[in-house]
Amino acid sequence: MANILIATMGSTADIVIESVGLINHSKVDIYSNSPRIDEINRIRNEKFLGKEVDELWILTTDSLKDEDVDKIKSWNLVNTIRYFVLKGVTDIVSQAFADQCHDMVLRVVKNAQKQKGSGGNLWLSLAGGRKTMSSDLQDAAYCFGCDEVFHVIGDGKVDLAFSTPMSEQDANKIKIVTLGRYESNPALENMEPEHFDDYKDILYVTPSEVFLNEVQKKKEESQFFYSSYYLDTTDRTNFPLLYTLSPKKIDYVKNYIIGADPAKREQEMDLLRKLPKIELHCHFGGILDTKGLVRVASTYKKYIEDYRNKNKLFDEWCKQACLAYKEILAAEKNNWKTYCEGKAQETGVNRVLINAFILICFTGKEDVLDNLWFEEYINEDKYFKIGITAYERLGDLQGSMLFQTPEAIDEAMKILKEYALAENLVYLELRCSPLNYTKFGMNAKQVIRQICNGLQIIDKGGIAVSMLIIASRHGKEEDIKKNVELACKMNDQLFSKYFRGFDVAGNESMGSPSKLRPHFESALRECRSITIHAGETMNADSIWDAVYSLNAERIGHGLTLIDDSPLKTKFLDRQIGIEMCPSSNYQIVGFADNYYLSTVSDRQYPLYQYLNDKLPVCVNTDNPGISRTTSSNELHRAARLTRNGLSLWNIFQLIYNGLLISFLPYSQKRDLIKRVEETIGKLFKKEMI
Repeated sequence: MANILIATMGSTADIVIESVGLINHSKVDIYSNSPRIDEINRIRNEKFLGKEVDELWILTTDSLKDEDVDKIKSWNLVNTIRYFVLKGVTDIVSQAFADQCHDMVLRVVKNAQKQKGSGGNLWLSLAGGRKTMSSDLQDAAYCFGCDEVFHVIGDGKVDLAFSTPMSEQDANKIKIVTLGRYESNPALENMEPEHFDDYKDILYVTPSEVFLNEVQKKKEESQFFYSSYYLDTTDRTNFPLLYTLSPKKIDYVKNYIIGADPAKREQEMDLLRKLPKIELHCHFGGILDTKGLVRVASTYKKYIEDYRNKNKLFDEWCKQACLAYKEILAAEKNNWKTYCEGKAQETGVNRVLINAFILICFTGKEDVLDNLWFEEYINEDKYFKIGITAYERLGDLQGSMLFQTPEAIDEAMKILKEYALAENLVYLELRCSPLNYTKFGMNAKQVIRQICNGLQIIDKGGIAVSMLIIASRHGKEEDIKKNVELACKMNDQLFSKYFRGFDVAGNESMGSPSKLRPHFESALRECRSITIHAGETMNADSIWDAVYSLNAERIGHGLTLIDDSPLKTKFLDRQIGIEMCPSSNYQIVGFADNYYLSTVSDRQYPLYQYLNDKLPVCVNTDNPGISRTTSSNELHRAARLTRNGLSLWNIFQLIYNGLLISFLPYSQKRDLIKRVEETIGKLFKKEMI
């Protein structure tokens, strides 16, 4: 272990003596007469208290004079003095000589870092040297680090011919400037220059540019990482990879605006489709578009045929419905579940068969079904602020009305896999209500296993997946308790692999978290993760209740959080996630959309404010089939709902946040972030971004 001071020396040894004298002042304090002695002592106490220079390393050209060697030695300030002399170079008069000197400085500093050993210190003085030598020494500090860089600034030549303190007049010409500790460039830490095995008093260094060239090459390769390494850490709210881009590329990403210009919609959507995406808020009961509805309904054909063969009433209804299925759907769509339930009672069959038969009639005519079911909502500007009740009614063709058999669930999971692959999803959390799918023969455990089988297939397709069990406010509190107990007691290897926690869903006014807490005691005792729909249609009190009554780790929607600053601060402090769903938020609640002038008077979507506040917010589809959306479209809709749009940098933030607040175990989350970063890196490398 050694404390090493490296200084450069030019035409005089005086500056070197002044440099080492700052630290080693126990024998002779050359600054004792200085009017600035109080300031100098403060620097000594802050930077060098209890430490002395053990070895003084002097860097100089091949113009070393015996009198300078003798002068430095005569002061007796340090026991070991070593000179590194650039052989054959007497002055820095060409670029070649400058490069050779730079190379020597880099090699000496790197060797000193190793020589000082654990617990030792390396200090650099920029006070002396010829022309570029001081800047070379500072560059070495940037490259390899040191414990302190300082400068001794003099207003004129100070005669130090005798080993005594400077006169007050001379000492007054000296000022000490400290530049602080320098961290090494991580990209250069493993570089190994030629080792100086012979540490004689005067070592003549053979001129070379080899190490300098190696360092410059490494710096060029890592310049983007290095230039961003010291960025304010509070700004690191995005993939670390993005901070390694060139400044020009970072500017491009931060200034590429999405969602502000309708003419650029397709171009922007093409870009968004290429990005890896995360989905944390997706309801199994709302995943199907009209083509998917017909596909899943078709799995009931054998059941329908069996019932028709043994049930004349049902067969007769099927014959009539086959001729008037369009009219039936158009007339009954606003009370569809009631209609199906009534016909089921009349014919003596399960209502799922009534629903499935009507859907099967639309085979090959899915566009007709689409128009009948969504009517004016096909135009997205009309699908606006319709309220939660009307929105939920649009899901009446699927969910519990369709997913009642193993075949139906399997087909739905196949469709979900196709969708996930098409959308470049890398992670999906699917939430479901198992008890809702037990009306045609399966029990809740069978439903869970069937869904898990589908998740396993998606998982093997390269998309990480998880399952959340929904405790719906719509049902009886007893059903909520059953769902929680079912998940906590489920002893199934596949379920254990994919189950991540619970979701409290449904109309916020129908069951507050504080009232539901007793039903979640077992889940809380098992440290299960919980996300809760809150702040979608009710004020911020609903969000507060979710966080403080049920320890929610994430909030679904959270639109009114913006109205409660103390609660928003708590979200930031505890990193509580916010799952926003731009399309369904626009459709149910209504927010200003850059594409539609008719909405400009509506309130602003709070997502951008959440991003600015560095809250962990992400975007999701909610019910892709019901909202007529995709994961790519949700990123675009989030931009459209933001005045002046979102930057591509913001889009990456939303994806990154989704990974951070996912319910994946830490190791899987870490690996997934790395995988997504690699994918993004390839997109940049191929200039697809």
